[in-house]
Amino acid sequence: MRFGLSRTRALLAALGDPHVRDSVHIVGSNGKTSTAHFAAAALASQGRGVGLYTSPDVLGWNERIVVDGEPVSPAQFALAIGEVREAAGRLELAADDAVTQFEALTAAAFVAFAHSGCDVQVLEAGLGGRYDATNVLPPERTAVALTNVSLEHTDLLGETHEAIAAEKLAVCGPRAEVVVGPMEDVASEAVARVVARRGSAARWVGDEILAGESSDGVWVRTRSREYPRLCLSARGSVQRGNLAVALGVTEAVLDGPIADLDALRRAVRDTRAPGRLELVAGRPPVLMDGAHNPAAMSALAAAIPEILPQGPPLAVLSTLGDKDVEAMLSALAPVVGLVVTTTSSHPRAIGAERLAARCRRAGLRAISVEAPEQALDEALARAGSARAVVVCGSLYLLRDLYPSIVRRDPQGFESSPDMLARAAHRRAAH
Repeated sequence: MRFGLSRTRALLAALGDPHVRDSVHIVGSNGKTSTAHFAAAALASQGRGVGLYTSPDVLGWNERIVVDGEPVSPAQFALAIGEVREAAGRLELAADDAVTQFEALTAAAFVAFAHSGCDVQVLEAGLGGRYDATNVLPPERTAVALTNVSLEHTDLLGETHEAIAAEKLAVCGPRAEVVVGPMEDVASEAVARVVARRGSAARWVGDEILAGESSDGVWVRTRSREYPRLCLSARGSVQRGNLAVALGVTEAVLDGPIADLDALRRAVRDTRAPGRLELVAGRPPVLMDGAHNPAAMSALAAAIPEILPQGPPLAVLSTLGDKDVEAMLSALAPVVGLVVTTTSSHPRAIGAERLAARCRRAGLRAISVEAPEQALDEALARAGSARAVVVCGSLYLLRDLYPSIVRRDPQGFESSPDMLARAAHRRAAH
């Protein structure tokens, strides 16, 4: 990982600038992937040809690049990567300044979108914003959303909410309007200062954009219109905020309200992001969430009683060594029973026994099982049929366990990698 945009811009120029089209750019500390899926689904429901780029993947590399509701096929992925590799080989770069993996993947997404004739693209920033490879979008054609700001990657982005917000909002063009999601007061005050300093305008969820839930579903109200009776397959109240941000930024792209409400309802109902508050039915049920920092773990902890009302679940947990593990455990402790710690395949993962010891110091009952699949088996056996299991702490742990969870109960598996299902048919209808 090497910050900077010169390589990405040179690579895209060599490819013929495939990135120039209407765009949604989503930045923030947490919730970006879910928000990106909601925005792409909303745009597709209105007949737009949509490309979606998210990271990291849980199911496989091509999960990151979605066109009209379907992850690109292995052949399409290979074709796009091959074009990027050929173009990168023509660049005059120093031997120690080669195109990075994330830059290549980002360029491949643009190539795939161009091949497929997408007229709008939704991109999730990888890290930060200012120097992220996704920060090459034409500002006059780009709507920006900031999901939230928390103290994450402080060694790279800054040690305060304001410094981090400045790095993320650097993706905004001059006098751009940004849709801002719900966040803690200290973060929102920092964001407001950055927005004012940049001369941007902001539409805030909780002010200009409101979201709530009634007996007939979720509703979102913007300055343009109200969107009632929305049924979310994506679970947890935190997803209402993500949806509100997504609909706000969708209106910015459409330059007005979302017209086809029935199509929007179908799209929202079908939208899921792999490994983000994803429930797999079964006995016991398994809830998967990649909560990998304190803010994300707090959101998961708030959602657990709502999603799993049968009582405190068991948790299968792995975290990386560069995270604020104590704060994550503090958020998780009130809502789970036994924790089965394990070690994901990521080289920075904390060893299972070391993590178990930290759990115990945080007041959690914990046992350690080094191998992720064996840890899952242990948790499932102890949960029986009366309790549930939560797999969390790292998207890399979800990547390790996803195949096992799906094989265990394919009928109860609710993930939908083609998050914008039937989008092509909707486009044809329009």
